[in-house]
Amino acid sequence: MVLTIEKGKITLVGAGDATITAKYKGLTASFKATVTSPYSELNILRGGASLTDQDLEMVVGDEDVVLTAESTLTSDKSTLDVTAKAEWTSSDSSVATIEEGKLKVKAVGKTTITAEYLGVKAKVDVYVRAPFEVIMLDPSEDQLMFIGEKLELKAEMRDRANSSEQVTADADWSSSNPLYATVSKGLVSGMTAGSSTIKVSHLGVNKSINVTVAPTITDLSVEKTELEMYKNDKLSLPKVTATKLDDVKIDFSSNMKWTSDNEDIAKIEDGKIVSKDAGKVTLTAKLPDSEVSSPLSIRGKIISVELTVKEKVLTFIIPDDRMSLVIGEENPLPSVTAVFEDGGEADVSNDIEWTVTGANAVVKTTSSGKVIKGLNKGSATLKGTYSNKMISMPVTIEPKITKIVVEPKSIELNIKKTKAIKVTGYYVDGKTVNLSSKMGWKSSNDEVATIPSNSVKAVGEGTATLTGSYQGQSASVIVKVVPKLTKLTVDEKSLALKPGDVKTVKLTAEYDTGATASVNDSAVWTTSKATVAKVTNGKIEVVGKGTATIKAKLDTKTVSIRVTVK
Repeated sequence: MVLTIEKGKITLVGAGDATITAKYKGLTASFKATVTSPYSELNILRGGASLTDQDLEMVVGDEDVVLTAESTLTSDKSTLDVTAKAEWTSSDSSVATIEEGKLKVKAVGKTTITAEYLGVKAKVDVYVRAPFEVIMLDPSEDQLMFIGEKLELKAEMRDRANSSEQVTADADWSSSNPLYATVSKGLVSGMTAGSSTIKVSHLGVNKSINVTVAPTITDLSVEKTELEMYKNDKLSLPKVTATKLDDVKIDFSSNMKWTSDNEDIAKIEDGKIVSKDAGKVTLTAKLPDSEVSSPLSIRGKIISVELTVKEKVLTFIIPDDRMSLVIGEENPLPSVTAVFEDGGEADVSNDIEWTVTGANAVVKTTSSGKVIKGLNKGSATLKGTYSNKMISMPVTIEPKITKIVVEPKSIELNIKKTKAIKVTGYYVDGKTVNLSSKMGWKSSNDEVATIPSNSVKAVGEGTATLTGSYQGQSASVIVKVVPKLTKLTVDEKSLALKPGDVKTVKLTAEYDTGATASVNDSAVWTTSKATVAKVTNGKIEVVGKGTATIKAKLDTKTVSIRVTVK
């Protein structure tokens, strides 16, 4: 009834959900399909007036009636005559038939005429009676009246096919309870608050409507002029209160007719507000249209309610999970991004309702917007509410920091090594506080060094600058990451020389990264006996006879060369 599929070809049949499944040699695959109509509604009209969901009274022998079908596009609410394109059906073709909107009466009975086009339908119940067996009232709907109002009912009776006769003056009229409403020759008068059934009879045929008489009211008001709800939810209509002449308030909700100015966002169904999409919509309520003669201006009063339909929030994203304030200073409130259930995101910073616990801080409104101000040393909790979610953030309030001291200001580390950074803050009164974990350090190059808290970790060879701040005061630390020296070697361990000889040895360093380097110029060279040999950056010069030990030291590694001079 939604779609059919044959050899992979889908044919759309009607609006709804369906699951398509393919099977082949024991394997299956499936997906869900949703079919929607481009039209929001379909109306059946006669002579330009809507008959949808109403009754059409006819008698045997009446001339054919021409009905038209009019669809409303969901996108722009424009209408289109689809009489020739719609599928017309009659639930009982023995009573009446329908073909391209042309209704032909066949026999006494009831049938339902249905027009369907691209997934939307409209229906009209058709009652076919024998001549002289039907009496019709105008208006035919139940009526609301106020005390003192009058309503003129008109009755007409079919005296033959395709003809009717006014019988208002000749018919018999009665009220089931004249205490509430009286009737004379079709003129109904509201007497006192209550309900009565007005009945008209003529030639053995009768018709009736219910009349509710309400006390005179001077005002109508609604309990809420602004409403909020979530997408794809239902909400009760707001209560409408009427004020009587004696200023007594009564519930008048059941007598009001509600409409929405944008049914794509929210519509009224079965006395409930049904939300369809996020957005804003205006709901209006007024008394039902009536043909009563009345001097009461209250009948023209319209009540408006602004409805906001929100997408449900899944979670919030905030830049920091805590806040620090200085006593006496104002800070902007956190920026907040909402993540909705449909996956969308939006900046809701200006829409959040903020509150703060305790007396150590306060949320206040300034000319530039809302801010949070620190009042006393201590802590507080900042809470924000938006839509269906709430966030909370711990807040620390403390005196002004006048100076920040960082130790050390430069660090040299081997790869994978860590070192803590000590940060001391000085208050106005000279007292100190450890700020090591509160600086919010960031590295200029995370591939060289990282600092998740107050300890820097060497990641790769190079130089990086760590920057952090607290209470607006910034600090920086330079980090140099070097490989670890694992071995120091020299190409000559023992030398036999004579006075005046010069010999240069090669010093090589090996590191934990696997790299090697010539480090003659980096090492510290010493001689045990300068009268025998002296050394400069690996260059050994013989001075006199004897023996001497030449040493090279780099970091914690040392190598020795024995020099014998004869």
